[in-house]
Amino acid sequence: MTDPSAAAPVADRVARSLAEAARLETAGDAAGDDRTAAAAYEQALWLVPTRPLFAKLVAAVDRLRAADPGYLFVTHTLSRPLRVVAAANAAYVPLLETMLASVRFLRNGPCVRFTILDVGLEPEQAGRLRADGMAVVEPEWHLPPGYRTTNPAHFKAMTARPHLPAYAPDAGLILWIDADIWVQTPASLDDIVLGALSGAMAIVPERHRAYNLKFFPLGEAEPIDEGAWLTRLFTVAFGPDEARDLREKPILNTGVFALRARAPHWAAWQASLDRALRRTGVSLVEQTALNHAVYRNGLPTVRFGAHYNWVTHRARPLFDPPTRRFLEPARPFRPLGLIHVTGPDKFRPRPIRTTDGRVIDLPLMPVATDI
Repeated sequence: MTDPSAAAPVADRVARSLAEAARLETAGDAAGDDRTAAAAYEQALWLVPTRPLFAKLVAAVDRLRAADPGYLFVTHTLSRPLRVVAAANAAYVPLLETMLASVRFLRNGPCVRFTILDVGLEPEQAGRLRADGMAVVEPEWHLPPGYRTTNPAHFKAMTARPHLPAYAPDAGLILWIDADIWVQTPASLDDIVLGALSGAMAIVPERHRAYNLKFFPLGEAEPIDEGAWLTRLFTVAFGPDEARDLREKPILNTGVFALRARAPHWAAWQASLDRALRRTGVSLVEQTALNHAVYRNGLPTVRFGAHYNWVTHRARPLFDPPTRRFLEPARPFRPLGLIHVTGPDKFRPRPIRTTDGRVIDLPLMPVATDI
C-alpha cells in the first residue's frame, strides 16, 4: 500500500512546478521582446516540457535568428549546463581537433562544458586537451555481468554511450558528437540542442532520397542492400523476430544526438545494449541497441533531416565553389549542417561534383587549421 504521507510531498512539488511553469509561460507571452520571451519559455520547459510550450520557444528562436544571424540559442539563452561529449584514441586526435575547431562557437556559451572520453590517447594528447579546458576521462567497460570482451580499448566509446550521464553529473543536457563529424552550419547544431529541451531525443535518421540503397558498410568488402544490412544487424543483436519489424524503421544515427541528462532513454538504451552484448560485440552494436530501445519502448524523438548529419559513405555531397560550402546532392540543395565523414582515409581528397558542373578532388574532412 502506498504511504499517503510520502506521496504528498511529490504531489506538492509537481503542483509547484506546474504553477511556476504557467507563470513563466505567461511572462513569456507578455514579454515585449523575443529574447525575454525565449528565456522565460526555456525556464518553463525545464519544469514542464510540453509541445505547445516548446513550439513557442522555437518560434521565438526563429524570430531572433531572422533579426540577428549571429544569434544562437545555446550561446545566448540556454541557462542550464550543456555537456558536449566526444571520444578519441591517439589515431583519432586529428579528427577530434577538426571537430572541436568546428564547434569553437559553443565556447561563447556560459553554460557549455566539454568532456573527452579517453579510449587510447597518448598522455601528451590528453594533457593538451586538459590544458584547453576540457575534462578528459577514461570510461569504464560498461558490460553485462559475466561478459568478457576481446574488443580493443576504443570499443569503450560504444559501451559508454548509453551511460553518458555518469560522465556528466553536472549536466542538464548532453550533446554527443562523433570525432569524425564537423559542423559546417552552427545553427544546425543549435537546433539539435534546442530539440532536446522538448524532453525528447534530438537525433537524425539515416534516410535521404539521395542516399545509396546499396553501400559498403564498415568492414565489408562488397556492397550490401540497406534492408539486408539492417536485418543482419538486428538479427545478431536481438534475433530474427524483432529484426523483421525493426528493419523497416528509419535507422537513427548515433553520430550526433542531444538528450536531457535525466531522460528515460538512457536506462532503456542501457538495457537494450546489455541484451545485445550478450549476443554480439559487432561494430555499431550501440547504435543498433539505441534503435531497439527507442522503437520498442516508444521513446519520444525529435528527428531532423539528413542534412543535419550527412553520412558521406551513403552519398557524397555537392560542393558550391562561390560559397565554399557542401550541399545536399539533390533538390533543394540545402547547405549541410553537420558532415559525418564515415569510412577510411577521412582526410583523403575525393572526386566531388560542383554546382557549376565540374568534378574536383576535395577532402570531406578539413584539417583543424582550415576551419
